[in-house]
Amino acid sequence: MLVEEGFEGEVYITPPPGYGEDDKYVYRLLRPLYGSCTSSRAWHKTMSAFMEKYQFKTVCYEKSMWYQQDANDDKLLVGSHIDDFCIAGSKRACLDKFRLALLNEAEGGSAGTY
Repeated sequence: MLVEEGFEGEVYITPPPGYGEDDKYVYRLLRPLYGSCTSSRAWHKTMSAFMEKYQFKTVCYEKSMWYQQDANDDKLLVGSHIDDFCIAGSKRACLDKFRLALLNEAEGGSAGTY
C-alpha cells in the first residue's frame, strides 16, 4: 500500500514479498519506483531538465513535446508519454547525435555539447 504527500512527497510502502512485516520498521522509497504514484512525474522532471540543458524548447503549451533547430537548419522533434518516446529528425546524423547524448547522460558521463 502506497501513501504519498503530493508529487514531491515521501512515499511509504509495505514490505516486499518475502520480508516479514515488523511493527518496528517503516519502508520509505528513496527514489521513485517504477509503477509508483510519483514515478511518472519524476521521469518527466528528469527528461525536462535534460532537454533544457540542450536548449530544446517546448511546443507551445504541450510540455511533453520538445523541438530544436540548429544553425545548419537540422530539426529534431521529441514527444513523450510517461516513459515512451517518439523522436523525429530531419537527418539521420541529427538523430544519432541526440541518442548518443541521451545514452551518455543515462550512463552518468559528462554531457558535453549536443
